[in-house]
Amino acid sequence: MAEPSVLEKAPAFGEGGGTPVEPPVESLWRLTWRRFLRHRVALAGLAVLTLLLLSALFAPWIVPYDPNAIDLKARYQPPSWAHPMGTDDLGRDLLSRVIYGGRISLSIGILSALVSVLFGTLIGALAGFFGRMVDGVLMRFTDLMLTFPPLLLLILLASLFGTSFLTIVLVISSVSWMNVARLVRASFLSLKEQDFVEAARALGAGPLRLMVRHILPNALSPIIVAATLGAAAAILTESTLSFLGLGIQPPTSSWGTMLQTAQSQISTAPWMSLFPGLMIFLTVLSINFVGDGLRDALDPRKVL
Repeated sequence: MAEPSVLEKAPAFGEGGGTPVEPPVESLWRLTWRRFLRHRVALAGLAVLTLLLLSALFAPWIVPYDPNAIDLKARYQPPSWAHPMGTDDLGRDLLSRVIYGGRISLSIGILSALVSVLFGTLIGALAGFFGRMVDGVLMRFTDLMLTFPPLLLLILLASLFGTSFLTIVLVISSVSWMNVARLVRASFLSLKEQDFVEAARALGAGPLRLMVRHILPNALSPIIVAATLGAAAAILTESTLSFLGLGIQPPTSSWGTMLQTAQSQISTAPWMSLFPGLMIFLTVLSINFVGDGLRDALDPRKVL
């Protein structure tokens, strides 16, 4: 009997000789996370940012002193074992005030970025999807807002509406949503002409379903990056307002108000301005690193 040929000996595709077994498809978010893990600078920024957020979250349990406790006998003490960051002009422990100040500064930065991204996404989505008159009206309003100097507008709004926590969040959001709106509009203009959107429209999907279920998920990448970088800008803006006396008012501490208090003692007690400024620097730098990592991870042109 003849030996079977090489072709006859070759195994069939699949376990039972059926169709080839394809490897599992990796989800977008898993692929993004795997790319992000390869960005070492972004990981370092994420670690620092996580540490700052955890310290702010658990501030009541980790601060060594009451941040508002006045001890006139301990005024202007330099950093020591008892007070690792020194004390201020009223003898208050700077480490405790820096940790509590982070709660205010980080909360304002995150909430301001969230509000500005939500409002900017709404404006940009409506303008990009409907086009024509809606696009013209909304984009001219956006361009009008962009013509105002941001710092002047911030000072004006803060003077008119006060300096409460919620007011500052809304004031910062009101001058930072425009770039998000233009970014989302550009994404919607390109995505609404894609075949999958036309197919959904042909199947009877209405405008709201098209925007929320089909276009918006595909436009999330630039929105996520904009939200990350917007939080860093909001923290700097809050610090600027507080430094000018238009932010959170004493005795509540934020990093900006601590800098404002320390400006008159910068030559005699430099640690009063050093540590709040260092916290602002580290936070903004870490957020920017995370934003760069997310931008690279979400970029479809990047090689795996």
